[in-house]
Amino acid sequence: MIPLQYRPAAFYRSGRFLLCTVLFCFIGVTHAHATERGRGAPHAALEEAGKKAAAGELEAAIELYTDLIMRARLTVRQTAVAHQNRGALRAMRGEADKALKDFTRALELNPQLAEAHVGRGQMLMRQGRTVPALDAYRRALELDDTLVAAWYARALLYERRGELVPARRDLMRTLELDENHVDALLALGRLHERAGELKEAHILYERAVKHDPDSGWGLTLLGNILHRLGEQGRALKFLDRVLEQEPERPETLQTRGAVLLALDRPDEAARDFDRAFELLGDQVGLLIHRAAIHERYERWSKALAKYEQAMALAPEDVSLRVHRGRARRVLGDWADALRDFRAVLEVAPGNAEAHYEMGATFEAMEMRERALGHYEDALRLDPGHARAYNNRGNRRMARGDIDAAVRDFERAGRLDPTLVEPYLNRARVLELRGKFDEALALCAEAERLNPRHPSLYLVRGNIHFARHDYAQALNDYTRAMEWEGHAREALERRARVYEAMGRDDRAEQDRRAARGEED
Repeated sequence: MIPLQYRPAAFYRSGRFLLCTVLFCFIGVTHAHATERGRGAPHAALEEAGKKAAAGELEAAIELYTDLIMRARLTVRQTAVAHQNRGALRAMRGEADKALKDFTRALELNPQLAEAHVGRGQMLMRQGRTVPALDAYRRALELDDTLVAAWYARALLYERRGELVPARRDLMRTLELDENHVDALLALGRLHERAGELKEAHILYERAVKHDPDSGWGLTLLGNILHRLGEQGRALKFLDRVLEQEPERPETLQTRGAVLLALDRPDEAARDFDRAFELLGDQVGLLIHRAAIHERYERWSKALAKYEQAMALAPEDVSLRVHRGRARRVLGDWADALRDFRAVLEVAPGNAEAHYEMGATFEAMEMRERALGHYEDALRLDPGHARAYNNRGNRRMARGDIDAAVRDFERAGRLDPTLVEPYLNRARVLELRGKFDEALALCAEAERLNPRHPSLYLVRGNIHFARHDYAQALNDYTRAMEWEGHAREALERRARVYEAMGRDDRAEQDRRAARGEED
């Protein structure tokens, strides 16, 4: 059967921090603290800076805050607020290091500023430092458990760590406090989408767009659902429409890059990814998406090199460690792969992806019962994990529980209609049951989704061989030989076809090639 062992990095890597939401919390705080000492010149200057920030005049607002801080004309609390607000503005300009210094200084002056804890957490997230970021959000909520920005930011952190249950809980709390929080609606929609609940996700996206009809992010997510459903042409038109209005929108460029990659247009995809992360100033994200391109074309050594570079920049990023572990597993470095996954589970025990990848690693090591246990753990933590259903189906198939295996394959296909492996596994079952036409129909659907999937040609070749269509079987096995990792198996199977055709000389030639022997 066909285990699904990897998937390119998600298009919505958490590099988008939605600081506008937090910024207006910061600007509002300015007035509360500025009034302590009367309405003098410092207060007027703080109000002016706040107005410029609200009007989008970020540089002018930063200059005003800097001037106030340097002149030391503020009270300690006012100075803390000035640092906090300047940090938010710097974060909006992509100056993450400077922003982090401002938030840190604000908290040194006034540890009770809940919003500054949120801002600091966001900047730590930008560096991939999820553990101290989580602590920052916890502290913010201890100070103010009605702070919408803190609940929302922590939900994004949990999502990034693969801990979907607490992520959903925090998003629901966000929407209890603000039922029209557009970004929370979209984020909750993403979680439904990850669970294969596309109808629920669509409802949430529509609700968000109703409240913000010009939401490029909301429209991008709608385009992404089309991408997930395999409707790449429609998705591309939708995303092009967004980019016509906002050609420098990074998340839309990332999504279009994923669509172009699915359309087998890697050079155009790379340009979109490069531009997106250049705009974000996110070198880690850029490296991850370049690695994803290498993964799609099974250039695993190059993918691993990119992940290693990214890990050097963000050593505490748990999702990145999962990606690196996956590359190590595919390359046969099982011990180091397991070390990566175990390190993730130490800090994020609810990470379903790490359990899934551990299962795939144990399966590669032929420790199949341990593999099954981790697939079960992944599904317990994330009931919408399509790949875990697919691989659990393989284990059930191996045990002879064919009906249960088929249910898993069908469930995987419903959860993520873009996955090729469930189609091929169901085709294999139908072949064993002698239903060749139905099996070939599933192979045709798999080919529509990804004509470059090497297992497609092995599975379809087997079906043609079983129905004695030797010419078609030869064509498929020959095509499978184009992928280095599948060449040996394809040669062995092609030899079987030549033998059935009475061409023993060609059969022996293929067997010798499969053993690596020269003629």
